Parts: sequence; C-alpha cells; structure tokens
Amino acid sequence: MATFLALCERLATRSGAIGAAPASVTGQTGRQAKCVDWIANAWELVQGLHQDWTFLDGEWEGSLLAGSTIYAAASLGISSRFGEWKGDRRQGRHVYRPTTLHDPVAGAGDERPLDEIGYAAWRERYDRGAQTEGRPVHYCIAPDQTIRFGPTPDRTYKARGEYRKAPQELASNGEEPDMPARFHNIIVDRAIILIDEHDGAVNDLAGAIRSFSEKLNAMQRDLLPDISTAFGR
Repeated sequence: MATFLALCERLATRSGAIGAAPASVTGQTGRQAKCVDWIANAWELVQGLHQDWTFLDGEWEGSLLAGSTIYAAASLGISSRFGEWKGDRRQGRHVYRPTTLHDPVAGAGDERPLDEIGYAAWRERYDRGAQTEGRPVHYCIAPDQTIRFGPTPDRTYKARGEYRKAPQELASNGEEPDMPARFHNIIVDRAIILIDEHDGAVNDLAGAIRSFSEKLNAMQRDLLPDISTAFGR
C-alpha cells in the first residue's frame, strides 16, 4: 500500500525535479506544494481514464418506506462519494438487474429483482393521478440522480443495488488510493509526465511513459468489466 505522502516521496525521488520530499501533504509551498498537487492531479486523471473501473463500484442497501417513492443516495445509506446509480445492463443475451427488493417480514428468501424503466415511463405510470400503493416492481433513475420506485410502497421494504463512486480526492498524509496496491505506482508515472509538461525536462520521462503504459494495460485487463458475448456471462 502507498499513502498519499508516500507517493509524494516517491515522486520527489524518481523525478529529481522536486528537491526535498514534502514532509506533509498540507502546508507546503514552492516545489513541495507542486509535488503534492501533481500526485493528486495524477490520481484524478487515472480515475478519469475509464468510467467503469471496477474499483469505483459500490453497493447500497436501505429501506423503502410506506408512501415514499423518491430516494436520494444519502437516504439509502450512501454517505460519501456517490457518483451515479447503476441500472439494468445487458451481458450477452442476459439482462443483469442489480436492484432487488424484499419484505423484511418474509426474510431474504423473498428477495426479487426489480425491472428498470425510463424516467418518462415512471412519471406516466406512477407519478400521475391517483395511485394504488403496493409492492414495488419497477425503479427508474431520474435526471436529478434520485432513484424512484413504483408502485408506491405500501409498507417498509428492504432494497439494495449498485452505484458508481465519484472519483476519490486524496487529502491527508495516510490516505490511500482506492484501487489495488499493485497499481499505485502508476500515479507516480503519471505525475512525472505532468512535471515534464510543466517544466519541459525531467529525469526518467521515457521510463515513466513506458511504465505508465504497461501498468495501464494491466489495469485495463484486470480492473474493467468483462466484455460478455455468451448468455449468462
């Protein structure tokens, strides 16, 4: 594992363009402050290379309350770094439905997947006129990034599903990038490239580019969803 501060120290050592490594990621000035910024920016750039990195996947679980159809992320137990809900998606000829619901009185054996419908369909079916409450069978992801259920719950139900995390912003000395440790040094590689873009000359630029490319290929192989072509995959 590499902490934010350790990555800054590695950058100072490898690049030869920082001087003394920063003693902390806060309260720095001059090149030490730039070192911290380069590592933070490099991590943001790595996260932004693909929307579907598996290390940005998250799971949620919460309660749907009687009479309530609309839920924000925080009301379903997502306390930080919410990016977006993950809806139904096709895997080969199979449609994977990640959002499920069960009656807590009946227990986990009652858990069933819900079908995703579009926002317009949800409004037409469940948001107009008089509604009859019942067990939800549909959900939609609204433009305002609330998740909405229909029919309106007639009692408390337990629901769970998946979401995409927002990019992580490193802020403290001991904070670690939220991806497998074996790939942490790609952040240093990318930061060296940033230094070269800023300064025009840096030690080991060619090595950093080569290392970055090799690690990125490995990350794309290991940390992106499989491209499924067969039923059930």
